[in-house]
Amino acid sequence: MEKLDSVIARLVGIVLLVIAVGSAALGALIVQRQLTFIERFNPFALGAIFFTLGLAVIFSTVGYRLAANRPNKYGSIFTPIGWYLLCALFAFLTLLLVFVAARKLDGKLFSVTLFTTVFAWWCYQAGKEGIARSKGITTPPENPFGPTPNSRKGYLRLMTLRGIPIYIHRSLPMGGMVFAMYAGFDISNVAYYCIGYIVLVVAHEAGHALAANLVGLKVFSVDITGAGGMCRIELPRTAAHGFVVYSAGLAVQLMLFVGTLICIAVYGKPETPFWSCIAFTLTVANAILFLFNLIPSNTSGGLATDGKVLWQLFLHSRRGHQSPFANYTPVSSDASPVFSPETRLLTMPALIPKGFKQGVEILNDKTTPMEFVVSCLTNHLGIIQEVAITTMIAIHNNGGILIPLSSIEDAR
Repeated sequence: MEKLDSVIARLVGIVLLVIAVGSAALGALIVQRQLTFIERFNPFALGAIFFTLGLAVIFSTVGYRLAANRPNKYGSIFTPIGWYLLCALFAFLTLLLVFVAARKLDGKLFSVTLFTTVFAWWCYQAGKEGIARSKGITTPPENPFGPTPNSRKGYLRLMTLRGIPIYIHRSLPMGGMVFAMYAGFDISNVAYYCIGYIVLVVAHEAGHALAANLVGLKVFSVDITGAGGMCRIELPRTAAHGFVVYSAGLAVQLMLFVGTLICIAVYGKPETPFWSCIAFTLTVANAILFLFNLIPSNTSGGLATDGKVLWQLFLHSRRGHQSPFANYTPVSSDASPVFSPETRLLTMPALIPKGFKQGVEILNDKTTPMEFVVSCLTNHLGIIQEVAITTMIAIHNNGGILIPLSSIEDAR
């Protein structure tokens, strides 16, 4: 699987390098035209130059690291300083666009500033995360199986549908904003794109939920964020159950895509802004998200895409590889490794988390109740219950774990 991820990363990196060359060429063309017609210099052109050359730098850096499979020590594309410089670039571009838009009273330029502001904020957050990782502070991915945690920052309960609570995250508008950006930077239509995005994500997750019910698995909740969604279900009992559940979301997306095209062919293109945005979301945006979800990789939050789970299930069924659900399932007591008390996990590279600097070491034994381990993790390390359960299973399955902490004092 790691080899496949490496190949995909190289291919994506090559594509991004080509885009970087195109962005640099576009920026150079704008510069050449402005030098030719210097007496008619347009302030907006300065923003366009910064934007295109900035994209060239971003895509070339990201493309190089992906194509060469060389992440930096922060586990990120850029260093924290690089992210902060990028944040400053987008902030400067925002101020420039606000100035030009105020002079021209151009509503579309004002809408573009909303996107550049979001990108500036996103780069700032990425820089903060890089600094946290450099100190050994890591955020484990959420557990997609089991009950929904009682308290989560940024989530709001939207509704309950057939007994299944649906939560939305505060990042949700970003999904609609990204689609609006690709469709023409029209701020007046962002709400319509958000509605279309919610319909698309809910339909995808509803596919997972219906399939889970079909094979007898309990559905706990559905989350919708600006980067996608997650259906929390009971852990699939067999590979066949996993195939059914994880292919259902993609199948629903495909049906929405085909159904929307049929409606357009029968009734013609939508004439109102609302239905035009919905049609764009259910076709173009749907196709893009479908392809990304089909690629065997991990999301920015560390969870596997549907494509990766399906591929791992195929390898598990046909070639005997590890099941994608193994990390969420305790092995039998006989198969659980137990190391001697003198063992130091720092001597085992496979058990050292990326960027680990300091923390606590917990070794497995066959006498301590699992409930007590979960209780200690939640009460003494402040880990939320669902992550504590996943951590407990990792201790049981791997023989121990190293948990990164922000300082030596916290570890003591």
